[in-house]
Amino acid sequence: MIASGVENRNSQRIQKSLSTIVKGKINEDESWKELTEVKSISRTGAGFSLKRECQVGQLLSLLIPMPANLRSYDEDKELYRVWGLIQHCSPYTDENGSGYHIGVAFVGRSAPESYKNNPNQSYKISGMSDEGLWKIAEASRPFVHRKNPRYRANINVLLSIHSIETEENDEILEGFGEMNNEPETTFTENISLCGALVFSNLGVSIGDCLNFVSGEPEFTTVAIVRNLTSDGKTVPKIHLEFVNQQFPIYKLSNPIEEKREN
Repeated sequence: MIASGVENRNSQRIQKSLSTIVKGKINEDESWKELTEVKSISRTGAGFSLKRECQVGQLLSLLIPMPANLRSYDEDKELYRVWGLIQHCSPYTDENGSGYHIGVAFVGRSAPESYKNNPNQSYKISGMSDEGLWKIAEASRPFVHRKNPRYRANINVLLSIHSIETEENDEILEGFGEMNNEPETTFTENISLCGALVFSNLGVSIGDCLNFVSGEPEFTTVAIVRNLTSDGKTVPKIHLEFVNQQFPIYKLSNPIEEKREN
């Protein structure tokens, strides 16, 4: 499902299993490493799981047998060494045990000098380099996270009016405003586990309910319109809260969190 004219991804994304060594530091003298499988990867980021919890805003070193067409350097080497800034860390439990879904943004072949002096230094995204990787800057304090952090992501979605007749929980689905009855193909500006900010011309009102469907990653839910914003010049934005599902953030290969500092 492609929203015409709104495909803003800056890197090709693939779903691929790659055996990867991840290294991190506890302090200047202690370090750790773990072998894992990268499940989702692009030129600018990757998603994988670890047994240990990690701090968002800190750096990890990765050694990946990465496809040459996705590399920003070292195309002729067997393994691609790259530093990643942790963008999200969320716990999971499945039939194989428990651990943490990790998402990192690639920042280059070297860590900043400040990392060598303080491996616990927090960093934030500050732009993009000439190599097409993320630039970072020191954060003055550890980040304060929303209950459900938001991630910058242009995800193609299909919106349509929710059919009240098929919903058991009718009391939350009453009171539709005047809406365009045609389904709309559009995209998100940001997304979280429990909601999204979406560009839309549906003409909805606060309290209306929509079907929200994305193809990559696959996700379907009912969403309630919680707020509307418009500057009168661009496509209006609707603030959606997901009713019965949580969006799988861990399936995004390059989840860049919209952070707030203390």
